[in-house]
Formats: sequence, C-alpha cells, structure tokens
Amino acid sequence: MKTRRFLIPIALLLFVLNACKDNEVSPLSYSSIEQEIHDLINVHRASLGKTSLRFNAVLMQAAVDHTEYQIKNNNISHDLFQERMDPLYDALNGSKVGENVAFNQNSAQKVVASWLASAGHKANIEGDFNLAAICARQNNQGQYYFTHIFLKQK
Repeated sequence: MKTRRFLIPIALLLFVLNACKDNEVSPLSYSSIEQEIHDLINVHRASLGKTSLRFNAVLMQAAVDHTEYQIKNNNISHDLFQERMDPLYDALNGSKVGENVAFNQNSAQKVVASWLASAGHKANIEGDFNLAAICARQNNQGQYYFTHIFLKQK
C-alpha cells in the first residue's frame, strides 16, 4: 500500500518535468485573451500551410517584461529591441527573432486583425518562426498592451 502512495506523486512529477522540457510550457498558462490570440494566429498560419507556433516559457517572460515596461512608461514601443533579443538568441539557440506590439485593442480578434492589416506585423505572423509567446496586460485604465515575440530555433 505504501508503494502506491508514492507512485502517484512520482508519476505527476515525471509528467510535469516532461511537459516543461526545453523551456516549453503548455499554452494553458496563457490568459484567455492570450490563448485566443495564439490560436487565431496559428489558424491563420495553417491556412497558409505554415507550421504552428509553439509556446515557449523563455519568450513568455521576455514578452511579460516588455509589456510591463510599456505600461510603466505609458508608451507602446520596441525600445531596446536588440538588447532584449540577444539573450533569447543565446538561451534558445535562435537564428531569427521578431516582435509585434499593440495597444488598446479590446479583443483577440481586433489585435490579430490589426496586425494582419500591417505589412510588418503580418510578416512576423507569417514568418519562418517556430516558437512564440504573447503577453496581454491591462493598465490601470483597463487598456491592453500586447507584446508578441517570435523566434526561429535552429
């Protein structure tokens, strides 16, 4: 009986460790709007015959950090882009990186539509990337700031 009591926690630990290998985490760690954006972008990519973007925890932290920076500065920006991206190249063996930002869109559909209507943002969405993370956070006035980071892992 004691053996069974330890098998369940060990099995659960192995499941979690396997799910988190290579800094990948289930997209379930997204908020609902982030998950919806991720899904809409992957549906769009699939319609073009592109591979789905996989969620990555390292990219997520970078997206969160930049979104919080934008909120703190009350300004949408790509400030310090190269300085923020260089560590991502190293940590994830990346060969290419891109970033989309947006402000004050109130739904996943609206932010994705605005990105697809912009040539530069659309190029990132449709680009040769395989990892991504999206952060959507609201400021004190309830306005959303978004950061979506894309990376091509070698």
